[in-house]
Amino acid sequence: MIGRMRQLDHRLPQVAVPMATAASSLLSKPCYDYMMRNTVRFLREFVCHPKRTGAVISSSKILAKAMVQALGQPAPGSVIVELGPGTGPFTRALHRQLPDQRHIAIEHNGRFAELLRQRMPNTSVIEGCASQLPKILDAAGVASKEVAGIISGLPLISFPPTLRTDIFTALAQVLGHGQPMVQFTYSLRCFRRLCPPAFTLEPHRRILLNCPPAQVVILRLAEACQPACV
Repeated sequence: MIGRMRQLDHRLPQVAVPMATAASSLLSKPCYDYMMRNTVRFLREFVCHPKRTGAVISSSKILAKAMVQALGQPAPGSVIVELGPGTGPFTRALHRQLPDQRHIAIEHNGRFAELLRQRMPNTSVIEGCASQLPKILDAAGVASKEVAGIISGLPLISFPPTLRTDIFTALAQVLGHGQPMVQFTYSLRCFRRLCPPAFTLEPHRRILLNCPPAQVVILRLAEACQPACV
């Protein structure tokens, strides 16, 4: 099956994809081709690494726009950190909505990281794990107080508990100044259960025009935990 995905990736748009017949009549050919290449790449990575990819297809533009809006208006000169950008839907939304904002994207999947570097040459793309976030930012010369917020496409629910704990521990070291972390989830109930008590969770917006429908949430380090992380 993995071999078949690789064949599809190289043969699109020549390969007919029945599920996308309706979309092809609504979109221009370049836009349709771009969408289908993204879909096949995402599906291939999901087949190879289901727990780390977390979704069968990339997030919609509507979800991406809502995620960036949830960040608010970052201070001039501050940095937005993106975790798990994948094929770049949130990356593109950040560039559209916050064109002057400094932005660092951290992607664990080497294929996605290289693809993003090619598509978004003005974005600093770092291949690495979110559990090592403080070390990655330190190597990039970014102090935690410079981070205005984090936007995350990580499939935290599907991660192993130990990795998830390591990621939240890393986040707590960076979000020690009240900054938001914007995350989306397909199950708010499950996400509430896994969210550590050191973080507050605020449901922000439900996005029905996404496959599957998603909930945007905003996480912040609880005030009682902030002094220890400054």
